[in-house]
Amino acid sequence: MDESVLGGVAFSGTRDVRAIILCAGEATRWDNYMNTPKHLIEIEGEKILDRTVRLLRSNGVDDIYVVARDGDDRYRVSGSKLYVPALNYEENADADKFLSSKSLWNTCGRTIVIYGDCYFTEAAVATIVAESREEWLLFCRPTPSVITGTPWGECFAQSFYPQHLSLHEEALHRIARLYKSGVIKRCGGWEHYNAIVGRGDDELEQCDAQGSYEMRGNFVEINDWTEDFDFPEDYIGWVKRRALNRIKEENSVGSSVRDFLVRGEAVLRLYLLRLRRAVRWAH
Repeated sequence: MDESVLGGVAFSGTRDVRAIILCAGEATRWDNYMNTPKHLIEIEGEKILDRTVRLLRSNGVDDIYVVARDGDDRYRVSGSKLYVPALNYEENADADKFLSSKSLWNTCGRTIVIYGDCYFTEAAVATIVAESREEWLLFCRPTPSVITGTPWGECFAQSFYPQHLSLHEEALHRIARLYKSGVIKRCGGWEHYNAIVGRGDDELEQCDAQGSYEMRGNFVEINDWTEDFDFPEDYIGWVKRRALNRIKEENSVGSSVRDFLVRGEAVLRLYLLRLRRAVRWAH
């Protein structure tokens, strides 16, 4: 793979940065759980889509598009613009979730494509926005998470520049073609990454069959409470694990406070004892 295509010089600041939040997928695995699209579920009192927009803006990104299907005003989020794409799943399969917003790809600067069904921590969004390398990059967790308990890796966002647009699009059409011809069983974020970093058709087929592969650079690891929710079980498990973690943290803080008070009481008693002795000696 020509490194000049994947890499480049450093890029600083948030000028000419466009963020595209993908929310137009079919979401069949979510199955309308709680009668709510997964991008609009609330965590800690805030919809995850609203949270993503808020965190992007707090990190200096103000050119933000939410890509969603027509007819649902809940995707009109303050601080962002709604984009209703012309979907073509029959032609592009799952790669259409990326290709359908092609007209939004930034031809003058950086494009950040963000999965709309992810909960992002503040640190994760700060990491994505602050990344200065002018390369095609995948922000992901390549391995299972000991924090969220998810037993597989997840993709969270992509970043690329004008010089990567052809490569980006060609890789998407390629995995869609391989999927439609039965060579691979999926054509989503991981398959796109594998095509981007130069894996041939045979390698893509092998990775698909094995369900595993080695990362080949061009990625930034995010390994915290950031998580992608595909199934209701993903969300339910995350919420339970998060709640248990909060309880542990509170208990830990409570234990520390109790230890502090016990030590303080012991110090106070010792001080009073010495004070009484001093008074007796004075008399």
